[in-house]
Amino acid sequence: MNPDQIVREPNSGETIEQVITNLGTNTINLILYFAGAIAIGFLVYNGIRLIQSQGNEEQIGKAKKSITYSIIGIVLITLSLIIANSLVGFVDTAI
Repeated sequence: MNPDQIVREPNSGETIEQVITNLGTNTINLILYFAGAIAIGFLVYNGIRLIQSQGNEEQIGKAKKSITYSIIGIVLITLSLIIANSLVGFVDTAI
């Protein structure tokens, strides 16, 4: 995301509704990108935990469970991003 997409020049020909829509879209995207980065970080961390478990079944089970939750989180974040941008597209055309 380019910083120019978040902050725009005043009086750039956009209506207040478009500015608010863009600000909301960019804010939601930024939050979801940040959440995605955290989920990927958890995935990597738990992958390392799995490797370092050294055959301990309890540790392997915990790491696999956490990896599963991380993947579910990534999928949900991706779907949220798609849904949010689609809804903004519908609202933007209605304005």
